Amino acid sequence: MKSKLFMMYTMLIFFVYVPSAICEINNYFKKEICTCFGESLKTDIFISYLPFIDADTKSSAFITEEATIISFAFEEAIESLLTDYELKNFKINHKDHLIKNCDTNKKIIIDIITDPSIRTEFKVNKICNTLQIDSEIDGILLGEYKNYKTHLELYIYWILIHHNTYNIEKFIISKKDYFCEDPKTSSQVLCPKITPHIQGIARDSLLQTCPAIQIFFGFYNSLRNPVKLAVRDTIRSMRKPPGKKKNIYVSNLSFIDRHSEMSMCNTETGKLISQAILHGIQLAQKGNLSIKFNEKGHILQDTDNNVNKLIKITYDNTLSTDEKKKKVFDEMMRPEKINILLTGFYTDNSSSIEIKLILFQESENKIITKVTNIDKNDWICLKNNQPKGPQLCKKAFDDISQFTKELLEGL
Repeated sequence: MKSKLFMMYTMLIFFVYVPSAICEINNYFKKEICTCFGESLKTDIFISYLPFIDADTKSSAFITEEATIISFAFEEAIESLLTDYELKNFKINHKDHLIKNCDTNKKIIIDIITDPSIRTEFKVNKICNTLQIDSEIDGILLGEYKNYKTHLELYIYWILIHHNTYNIEKFIISKKDYFCEDPKTSSQVLCPKITPHIQGIARDSLLQTCPAIQIFFGFYNSLRNPVKLAVRDTIRSMRKPPGKKKNIYVSNLSFIDRHSEMSMCNTETGKLISQAILHGIQLAQKGNLSIKFNEKGHILQDTDNNVNKLIKITYDNTLSTDEKKKKVFDEMMRPEKINILLTGFYTDNSSSIEIKLILFQESENKIITKVTNIDKNDWICLKNNQPKGPQLCKKAFDDISQFTKELLEGL
C-alpha cells in the first residue's frame, strides 16, 4: 500500500510540478536570451562564428598547429554547449544568415573593435555597414591568438549587433598542459582531460557576454534529473526546514579612469557611480538574502590605497591575466574574507561615457565583465531643486544599477 502511494505521489510530482517548473524556466530563459542577443523576442537567434586567426598577421595562413586544434575544439565546445543546454533557438552559421569566413572580414572586424580612434558607440554600426551584414544576424563570435613559446593567448570577441555593444575576453592556454602526442600518428592532439577546460572557456565567454544566461544555467543544472530532485527535495522539506544558504560577501572599489589610469575614489563622478553600484547591490539583495555587502569582518575598504593597489596589478605588463587575477584574489580579497569584488573602468569618449563593470568571483576563480555606453546627454543632470548638486541622470543611474544587479543575480 505504501509503495503504491509513493508511486502515485511520484507521478503527481512528475505530471504537475516538474513540467510547470520546466515551462516556467524555459519561458523565462526565452525572454532573457532574446533580450540579450536579439532585437526582439525572436524564435531564432542567428550567430556567425569565424574561426581563430593569428593576432600579429591577421591571417589564417600562418596559423600554428596548436591554434588550429584549439580553434576546432572551441567551435565543437560551442556546439556542444548549445546542445547540452537545449538552446535550440541558437543557430550557428546558418546557411542563410552568416558572414563569409575569410581573413579580410576577420581583420576588418578586429581592427574596428580595437581601433581607439573610433568611438565605442560607433564600432558595431561601422562593422555592419562595412561588411553589409545581414540584418537577421544577431551576434558575431570570432577569436584571434598570439603564439608564445610556452602558451597561447586567446582573445574571444562577442559582438551583439542589435544592442550595439561587444565584449572581449582573454584566456591563457598552456602548451605543456593542453597538448599531447597521439601514440598512433605521433601528431599533436588536445589532451583528453583538457576538453572540459575548452568547454569552460566557451561557456565563460558566453556567460560574461550575457549575465542573464548565467542565471538560466543555474536553473537548468538544478533540473538535470527533475523527477528525482523534485521527489527528493519535497521529502527533505517534510523532514526538516530548508537549510541556510551560504553567505556571499561583497565589497566594491571605486572605478578607475581608463584615460588617466587613476583612482576615482575621491572624485565627484566616482562617488556618483559608486552610489549607482550600491543601489544595484541593494536590488540584488532583495532577491537573494545571502548577499552581504560590507558585512563586519568581510570588508575591503573603498580607499585610494586599495584602488591604487588594483591599478598597479591591472597595468603590470610582466603579469599574465591569470597571474593578475590570482594576485587580486590572494592579496586583496582572501585576506578580507570577501567572495565578490565589484569595480570597473570609466572612459570618457567625448560624446558618450563607457562604463565597464567588473566582478571578481573568488570561489569560481573568474572575472565577469559588462560594458554599457551612455550618451553624454543622459549622463549628468543639473536640477534647480537638487540640493545635492549634479547627479547622474535617471537613465545612467538605472543602467548602472541594473547591470550591477544582473551580475550579482548570475552568481
